[in-house]
Amino acid sequence: MIKVNQEESTTHNPQPTTTNIPAKGALFILVVILILGFCLRAIWIPYSLPFPGYFSSDEIDVVGRTLKLTTLDFAPSHFDKPTFYTLVILPFYGLAFGFMRITGAIFTREDFVRIFIQRPTLFYMIPRMISVVSGSLTLLLCYLIGKRVKNKQTGVLAALILSCCYTSVQLSHTGKEDALLCLLIIFSLYLSIIHYEKDSVFSLFFSAFFCGLATATKYTGALCVVFPVFFALLKISRKSLVSGLSYVFLLIPIGVLLGFSLGMPYFVLHPVKCMEGVFSSTVFEQIKGDTVWLGGIRHYGIWFIMRMFYMEFGLLLSIGGAVIFVTLVVSLFKESEARFLFGMNTRIFAPLIIYFGIFFLILAISGHLDYQYIMPLSPLWAIFVALFLSSLMKKKKNFYVYLILFVMLIQPLYRSIRFDKETLGTDTRIEAAKWIEKNIPQTNKIAFDTKYYYQYHPPVRLSVKTIRSLEKEALETGGSGRYFSLLAKHQKTEAPLYEARFLPMPTWLHRMTHEETDPYSVTRLHEDGYDWVIISGYYFQRLIRDENPGWQKLRDFYLELKTRGKEVVNFKPGLWKNMGPEIIIYYIGE
Repeated sequence: MIKVNQEESTTHNPQPTTTNIPAKGALFILVVILILGFCLRAIWIPYSLPFPGYFSSDEIDVVGRTLKLTTLDFAPSHFDKPTFYTLVILPFYGLAFGFMRITGAIFTREDFVRIFIQRPTLFYMIPRMISVVSGSLTLLLCYLIGKRVKNKQTGVLAALILSCCYTSVQLSHTGKEDALLCLLIIFSLYLSIIHYEKDSVFSLFFSAFFCGLATATKYTGALCVVFPVFFALLKISRKSLVSGLSYVFLLIPIGVLLGFSLGMPYFVLHPVKCMEGVFSSTVFEQIKGDTVWLGGIRHYGIWFIMRMFYMEFGLLLSIGGAVIFVTLVVSLFKESEARFLFGMNTRIFAPLIIYFGIFFLILAISGHLDYQYIMPLSPLWAIFVALFLSSLMKKKKNFYVYLILFVMLIQPLYRSIRFDKETLGTDTRIEAAKWIEKNIPQTNKIAFDTKYYYQYHPPVRLSVKTIRSLEKEALETGGSGRYFSLLAKHQKTEAPLYEARFLPMPTWLHRMTHEETDPYSVTRLHEDGYDWVIISGYYFQRLIRDENPGWQKLRDFYLELKTRGKEVVNFKPGLWKNMGPEIIIYYIGE
């Protein structure tokens, strides 16, 4: 439990140490919550495999960047994301390679690559499982933080609230950095609190170290440096002024630098090139508000931030948490309100509130947002709400508090359970691929309204001619084209192989060129011999909803398709049934 320093103890009553939950009872409830949280995050992580990227196209990027590391080439494929998550995945790929060698399943690295092309399930299950474990461990850290700052009851409530949060559940299924990022941020916070309690230099250093690792996982992880810095400042007194300042200006920067260097080795090898790449990345363009993203008219600003909270917590937990957060901020300046509402001195929450404010400000000015960006705030939200609810329970109103908590959690828990149920169904893209193989002759040419990226289109198998054209396009745009070279070499051929065109799918308005928009023409596709056009709701729905005139030529393509084409079949996801985008198949032949 957090202990106030000696100067505070002369003017404030010590924090009560009692709890309404006995030690064995708290442990049992915690285990149940951890099992609940793990199950919500683990069902059904093989979703869509062996076809990758159906939870997020970023999964394909993650696996590709990790496989690049197997060649010991630490130069990032791009600087939009750092490399620590891929470094975490890498040793598991190594273990899988070694196991296959021992069992005789493969004999060379080329065999390993062939399996990646033909049966890539393992390569996606590993990062997904890392996300599941990271999300589940974050629940445990929420409990430990709640227990340390107040009591076991607070910790149990915090873990329970976070276990149900929808976006955290959804993204813990996915081979993306977000779940690991949250774990590292909350671990940094936990170690900072230990330093505040025990004056532990060791804990403060590793709090900074894990902040560096969080930064090397996703750049926004750098904001958690607020925790070691401000908790160190809270400990400074006249007697410890010199040592305290040395922590802030020497120990913490060293810890952050070491963590970042370990998570992004390219920074050590080429520091100048690395930082140039980081500051010229799309991420920093977004933060500066210099980008216009497809669909971005609905993905920025305060309204979308409110929607992010709504998606993560549901309506009641969002409103309740906001009220509690504002009250907590006010309590920093009015000790009497802090004692009455939270039953403790809330000074230790100042660093959390500062972190929350800076993070929220960045969200507010960013030119592009997405729902997962809120995840680093979710554990803090859960802790704030748990802190208040546990204080209500100490006033002998347990039944009403449990009722309030139950009502708050209904919406996020309902969404999380529904999401898990829908993952048990067949994705719309796979349904569409089966229909295509059964109903469209191999001699017909197909056009897709998006780039070659499984998140957007059905996973049909492609002719060698199509794969070579994709390889050429990758080389012309600065890519290596290696994936398409391997695909042409190792792709299974028992299913029909289609000649296909993937339209460029311009995403950023300021980068859009005529070469990207000109192919969006039904007339031109028909003249080039394409009989079918497959469109994906992930793309056309963004265009329909985005009123920016810069996208008008693309919107005209869909209007022309409705007028000149014949809608043959439409695959839609169903509530409690399955997931995926709406896939519409048009015939534009004679």
